[in-house]
Amino acid sequence: MADQELYVFWKYDQPPYVLGAKVEKFYDDGKVEPKGYLCFHVKPITILPDGPGREAMERLIVLKNEFRQHEHDLREDTRRRAYELLCMEVPDD
Repeated sequence: MADQELYVFWKYDQPPYVLGAKVEKFYDDGKVEPKGYLCFHVKPITILPDGPGREAMERLIVLKNEFRQHEHDLREDTRRRAYELLCMEVPDD
């Protein structure tokens, strides 16, 4: 049986605050090199097998896109309310 692909997930400082990728290489210090991140070693928060790993990656993409949409909507609402507060019409940009 061929080796099963693994996915590594690590903390990130921007939404969705977790990134993931297939595992390229494991290191003795517990860090992992994600595939596509040459010479970049991460401290895993979890490692998942192929099926659950792919599903988690897909769900993280959805979560990131939802965050971006909410952020856009919040910015637009804040902009509208600021102009309304000043009794001004919201300009078209």
